[in-house]
Amino acid sequence: YGLLRLMRFGSATRVNGMPSVCLQRTHSCPYKLRSLLYNSSSLYFQPRYCIHTHHPHTVTRTRDTWLSLHHHSKRYRAPTPKRHRRREEYDENWTKHMATLKDKNVSLSDDSVEVDQRYAVQLDEGVKRVLHLSRLCYDETVEIECQMNLDPRKGREYIRGNIVLPNGIGRETKICVFVANKDMEQQALDAGADMVGSDDLLKAIGDGSILNEHKQYPFDVIIATPDQLRKMVPYGRQLGPKGLMPNAKLGTLTNNPIGAIQSAKKGQISIRMIDGGKGKGIIQGPIGKCSFGENKIKENILSLLKQLRDDLRPPGAKKQYFLKCILSSTQGRSYQISIDRNEPWVKQELD
Repeated sequence: YGLLRLMRFGSATRVNGMPSVCLQRTHSCPYKLRSLLYNSSSLYFQPRYCIHTHHPHTVTRTRDTWLSLHHHSKRYRAPTPKRHRRREEYDENWTKHMATLKDKNVSLSDDSVEVDQRYAVQLDEGVKRVLHLSRLCYDETVEIECQMNLDPRKGREYIRGNIVLPNGIGRETKICVFVANKDMEQQALDAGADMVGSDDLLKAIGDGSILNEHKQYPFDVIIATPDQLRKMVPYGRQLGPKGLMPNAKLGTLTNNPIGAIQSAKKGQISIRMIDGGKGKGIIQGPIGKCSFGENKIKENILSLLKQLRDDLRPPGAKKQYFLKCILSSTQGRSYQISIDRNEPWVKQELD
């Protein structure tokens, strides 16, 4: 009687003494039967609104003709593709191989980080590939990115400052100077400054009328003396996000504006460490144009790395300083540079 009631009205409390669930008169989805209790016999769903109770040894039909609720509730998981299995096996074998090649006589500190350099190339080869594989119609900018074994969230491991490249970056730096008197203004213009700041210029910065159609200022650097900083503070909201606010750490707030102008015109770039995740800082910046050639680009790279290693080294730096170095052009592919224990990565002490 319970089975007939279930088939006719779509609801029943027990079927052959077993707890059951409610069914609709429409073609119900098997997902609605997940709350069914499985006992000694199995339940299978068929169209035409009927439920069959049977024992496994009495079933004569093949399993393909039934839709098993028990097995249907388990989602099918595809096996791992062969290419992924091969990659995991290769990584595991490479790790074992590197462990066998590790020099046991060298005692590394606890802060040492294992870096995968399987696809890294030498510095000369990387520069050659970046320059010769640039096929665009304009002169691309060559950029460098260094991952450091430093945590930018800690003050003793943070890097920020200026780096002077011997060959420049291939772009003219436009300088705006704020000085106290007319004599210093003329000296700044003679030293290479492009414009002299005034109260009218600050008002144009405040209302945004000085910006061009690309939302850019007509100068790249602002150099000021300490006595001029007071009248520039109200416009820090406009200048700060652009990195144009004078700063003593960057050398743009100084009592010697003439020397700062000369350094900026020589090819000085400002660098600042950003957080690359997992407590590793990243320093990036331009090092020239593709038209410079291999020698000039390499000179700029060596100068940048040595200044990072010696002049801007923070007090909390670890023994393992550089982790990764990547060279790339504006729209070209990037190349990882191999890092070893020789120059310029590690300073070699002369006997």
